Amino acid sequence: LNQSTTLLISILIIACVLAVAVALYVIKHISNAFCRVRAGEAREKSIRENMLEALITINQQGIMESCNASAENIFGYNRDELIGQNVSMLMPTPHREHHDEYIQNYLTTGKAKIIGIGREVTGQRKDGSLFPLILGVTKLVIDEQPLFIGIINDISKRKAAEEALRISHEKLEERVEKRTRQLTKANRQLEILIQEKVATQARLTYLANYDELTALPNRTLFYERLHIRTVNCKRNKC
Repeated sequence: LNQSTTLLISILIIACVLAVAVALYVIKHISNAFCRVRAGEAREKSIRENMLEALITINQQGIMESCNASAENIFGYNRDELIGQNVSMLMPTPHREHHDEYIQNYLTTGKAKIIGIGREVTGQRKDGSLFPLILGVTKLVIDEQPLFIGIINDISKRKAAEEALRISHEKLEERVEKRTRQLTKANRQLEILIQEKVATQARLTYLANYDELTALPNRTLFYERLHIRTVNCKRNKC
């Protein structure tokens, strides 16, 4: 081989080595990026699945595309029973029949009735039971397609506690009112007894000093007064 051929082969070998090194470098960085993406997705999934609130995503047709474990627990459905179904299945009548209209009206007019605003509404579980919840809805646009994210907080326990407190408060008010009536009645009876006692004492005093028929001072009072006058007269040597 001549010198030029040897030089060309050397250049090709170096180019191949560099190409392999660059390829390995690119593959390494792509792999690291992919791992970071996977780690981020795993982290987001872990956060989503451990939320106390139910999280449900729906498309513009109202079809559920994803949900978390809390959504299963709150509504009583398995995930496979929810994904691909209309979210209206989680609502009672009449909202169930009109939910798709709500979405279309929003997409047409842009006027939000619940999106961006947390509201207390009623949900329906798989067994048909109704329960109160707080619903918050936000909107995202992905690939020029709207995606709605619903955050649902079951407030059944809070409502039950509030109802128990209300009933307890009403019972307490009833007991207080009843006791007040009893005390008022007892106070009136005591006033009547006092009045009767005063009247009796006045009557006895009158009978002790006056004749009941003639209303004149009775003989006992006359003798008492005569005795007092006599004593005073002797004392003063009248």
